Amino acid sequence: HLPSYGYSHDTAPFMQRTFGDGGTIFEHALAAATTTPQSHMSMLTGVQPCVHGIVTGMEAAPEWIVTLAETLRSSG
Repeated sequence: HLPSYGYSHDTAPFMQRTFGDGGTIFEHALAAATTTPQSHMSMLTGVQPCVHGIVTGMEAAPEWIVTLAETLRSSG
């Protein structure tokens, strides 16, 4: 129920001012998984959950998978 997506009530004025008026609206966004740990690891590695193997968030990703943080660190 956000005005950015056509809801008629002003339910989120801060979000509307900060993101809706000058940001990008995604009409069709998909997540790699329905749970946060799997989705976050996919966003931070660019690989699907069946590849990185994260299920609960308590697992370590395989060492051969490079994360965004590692890439940024190596780039200074």
